[in-house]
Amino acid sequence: MPETQRRVLIALDETGSGKQVLDWVHSHHILAPEDEITVATAVDEDVSHVEGPGMQSAPMSSTTNATEDFATDLRMLERHGKQHLSSGIQTLQQLGYHNAKPELLKGHPGRMITKYAKDQQVDLVVCGRRHNRGVLKRSLMGSVSEYLVHHLDCPILVVQ
Repeated sequence: MPETQRRVLIALDETGSGKQVLDWVHSHHILAPEDEITVATAVDEDVSHVEGPGMQSAPMSSTTNATEDFATDLRMLERHGKQHLSSGIQTLQQLGYHNAKPELLKGHPGRMITKYAKDQQVDLVVCGRRHNRGVLKRSLMGSVSEYLVHHLDCPILVVQ
């Protein structure tokens, strides 16, 4: 019987928990060597706030040239996103999964991951869940994992 290739989307955020998600997925035998794996991260083009490791919602610079600041901030976010994806792909390769590709999405993470998953007819979405968000911040900004659960029809694995 021929093995079935699944399309698996692993959505990583900027918190650095991606390696934990990848290690968990590997140790629980979620992925198969023949799976078509996409590792994705979304860069929110609304850089009126920038969050990342070691940053607590730093406001965008307020200088006279806001357009230049926006472009600089966006380039920084894209560079960080590409580095994050590269690290995820490298981790998967070290774990023995060589059929993985990176995908840098631009826009609201929940909406862009949902759109990509639907457009690519993904069979499984894997994502992490942040633990360090307070109730107020989570209720104001929402949770990407909650968004995915409510907007996708395919199976979703949320690693905590």
